[in-house]
Amino acid sequence: MIPFIEWRKGDNTVPALLEQYLPRSGESSKGPLSAIVKTMIEGEIYKDIVEDDRGYMVIRLVQRNEDQYTVDAITASKQPFDAWCREQAAKIEVEIRDRELRNNIRSEHPNVWWVKKWPAQPKTGDK
Repeated sequence: MIPFIEWRKGDNTVPALLEQYLPRSGESSKGPLSAIVKTMIEGEIYKDIVEDDRGYMVIRLVQRNEDQYTVDAITASKQPFDAWCREQAAKIEVEIRDRELRNNIRSEHPNVWWVKKWPAQPKTGDK
């Protein structure tokens, strides 16, 4: 049975079912950068490259004011994963020698990009 969660617009309370996913008391919900800058002193450049899902950063702590931090950052974006994956997968040749299997895949999945690039006939003999 799938549990039902009722939520109304403007209701800022967290349903009991979702409370288990909230940060525990004392845990930071500000992300990994917050944990890094807490260890730095003003003017310091962090010794490692900071990586997240979107890119890379070199950071310098400019100013600290209680729990607020100002940083300078040099950033470089990562290539989107889907584009990179397709580019890499396009380099792989897929050859299915079993005629029946190859024809079934072609007929059931004609719009899959890697099926479209198959040659009309395999390079070697069929089984």
